[in-house]
Amino acid sequence: MNNKLSGKEINSIVILSVLGFEILLLPKVCTSAVSVVCASLLSVFLMTVAIFSDIDIYENKLWQVIYFIKNIIVIVLLTKILADAIHFVMLRDMALYKIILIITLLCGYCGYKGIEPVGRISRLMFWFVTAFTLYIYVMSVPDIKIENLYPHIGREGLSALIYGFVINSGEIIILIKNKMSGERTALFRSVLTAFVLFIFISFVIIGKLGTKGVENTMYPFFELMYAADLPGFVIKRQEGIFISLWMISCFITLFVYFYSTDILSKKIFTDKKYVTLIIMAVVFVFSYIHISPSAAMKNYCFLQIVGGILTALILPLIYVRRDVK
Repeated sequence: MNNKLSGKEINSIVILSVLGFEILLLPKVCTSAVSVVCASLLSVFLMTVAIFSDIDIYENKLWQVIYFIKNIIVIVLLTKILADAIHFVMLRDMALYKIILIITLLCGYCGYKGIEPVGRISRLMFWFVTAFTLYIYVMSVPDIKIENLYPHIGREGLSALIYGFVINSGEIIILIKNKMSGERTALFRSVLTAFVLFIFISFVIIGKLGTKGVENTMYPFFELMYAADLPGFVIKRQEGIFISLWMISCFITLFVYFYSTDILSKKIFTDKKYVTLIIMAVVFVFSYIHISPSAAMKNYCFLQIVGGILTALILPLIYVRRDVK
């Protein structure tokens, strides 16, 4: 393996990352259609800057340390969120620590093997994930109440833009763009495609559940999978299939973070294999002892907002300014 990503592979990774944790968290955080659009606009801007600036975080010691620490915290929080979501909707009888252990071992191993297998998995599963996700939400469009999409006074405004930092796809581009062999304009088109899908799905969630319904539901994204009125002769127990496919998107995101953290650890601590095992152990322990999934969501959003300003906005602008000079 040459450990490189083709244009189609990195496009698949970006779109699947948007359809993963972001679609689980953002409708819950924003709760209104206008806020979702504002957050998406900021995210598209950040991702565009990340695409067209010559960023390489692996060449600078300071950025290596910053990203190494941030990556581990992000992995811990996302592992906790994913494990609880799986436990909540699919495996209620399975101990949570077992789910966390499986996620940690799987993601750690895939991250250790390199980015090329991740790209191949993304390209292979891309159409399955996007087609099935769109299917269930297109079927839910007739149930949308237009009044739920109206702007709510006091809930909209420029402050909604800040939620765009919660979407970590711009950061994912920064983590893997040095492995990209495709054209940047093609990647930009995939970014726009991803956010068209993201806005559509968010609008369906908010339009069907309403602001109060979103606020009172732990996982609004899952709620529609159970409540969607799908033709019974097509698929039985469709929610299990759709949630399993959605999990692939989340795993792709975790694969990328584990891969980047493994590369950074080798640059910081030299090429020692036991460092990867230590990282996996840290992720498992802290994911398990973390207070609650709701606290993990809040901490993750806070980390992405504060850290995102540094790593997804300031860093690209530094490189853009350097390129201009």
